[in-house]
Amino acid sequence: MTRFIPNLGRRLIYLLTIILAIIFILPVIWLVISSLKLETELVRWPLAWFPHNPQWDNYIQVLTNPRFGFFDATLNSLKLALLNAVPNVFVCAMGGYALSRINAPGRNLTLTIMLSTMMIPGTITIIPAYVINSKLGLVNNPLLWLLWGLGGSAFSIILFRQFFSSFPKELEDAAEIDGANPLTTFLFIFLPNARAVLSVTFLFSFAWNWGDFFSQSLYLTAKNATLAMKLATAFKTPMGRPIYSLSFAGIILYSLPLVILYLLLQRQIVKGIVTTGLKG
Repeated sequence: MTRFIPNLGRRLIYLLTIILAIIFILPVIWLVISSLKLETELVRWPLAWFPHNPQWDNYIQVLTNPRFGFFDATLNSLKLALLNAVPNVFVCAMGGYALSRINAPGRNLTLTIMLSTMMIPGTITIIPAYVINSKLGLVNNPLLWLLWGLGGSAFSIILFRQFFSSFPKELEDAAEIDGANPLTTFLFIFLPNARAVLSVTFLFSFAWNWGDFFSQSLYLTAKNATLAMKLATAFKTPMGRPIYSLSFAGIILYSLPLVILYLLLQRQIVKGIVTTGLKG
């Protein structure tokens, strides 16, 4: 009897997990099915769950529509995401290393100030940031995303701090005996062993930039429009009504890079989420 109760609890947890997974994945399945429908099937009542004849041509239209410009918009999105994500990962790794391993005056105060910046709503800084960036000539300039990346992220720095805090002190002692300074220790000992957290931070940063519609529409013109900007306006009738079938197909194509990136980094991401939860 005592064995049966824990087994029953485990089975209930598995059942609940499966139910929640189905609930979360149903909108994605519906999106994929809807992207293969005719426009008339999407607005017909009673609702048609499956397309009578799958319209793979919807995806071809998205890829070849000159007004949408899928490949140019994809290149713009990729450029901005990488310009921000790559330096952001490296800067945050350096910040996390400094806060966890270098016992410098004001370290705790710096961490407190950094944590406090996460409590400031982003909407408060929209207008001042735009005025400053406009005066610096950074509107419609990809350099702005590079500078944002070099500025780092408080959340990512804390992730690295938690991870680096779990490293044994003997690693630094051995490196110091060999004549390594803190920068050399960081580059050749800590950074190569932080692949898991590097993967997590890169994915978070890349995904945020890839899906960021607001900043892109605020700072970029139509000439440098990204996929997020294009999807909001490209697929409409002359009367301004959205063409849902093409929009859904565009959303699927828009999401594919993130899905592929997650699948490639999946093992490192799971490991990174686990290890960054360790206490320093």
